[in-house]
Amino acid sequence: MRKQIAILLILIYAFGATDVHQLFKLPLLVVHYEKHHRDNPSITVGQFLKIHYLDPQPFDKDYQEDMKLPFKASRDYCAAAMTVMPPVPVSVCLVGSPKVEVVYVAYEEHIPSEAAGRSVFQPPRLI
Repeated sequence: MRKQIAILLILIYAFGATDVHQLFKLPLLVVHYEKHHRDNPSITVGQFLKIHYLDPQPFDKDYQEDMKLPFKASRDYCAAAMTVMPPVPVSVCLVGSPKVEVVYVAYEEHIPSEAAGRSVFQPPRLI
């Protein structure tokens, strides 16, 4: 049952969100090719596809039929919507700057002579 539901959901997505539904128009392509082949027996399938899909499409007597071919014209358009929120006014009230107490730490500026001769790259020691 899960498999059938998954297949159904994939098909709904494929036919709704992509141009897969254009494949249903393939019989129109065959009928239109047969019509062109009757008018010009030397036309090949490649030439027919080149005329209808690669060359610029002239506005001729069968223009409406040409536009019904698969993947020729899409009736679906992609729309992207954005929600823009109106700017909210922001107010900042400065009551006063807080008092900052500066604490000075006293340290000994005198370096013991036995520490001056040692290398910097040694493990820490208690003095």
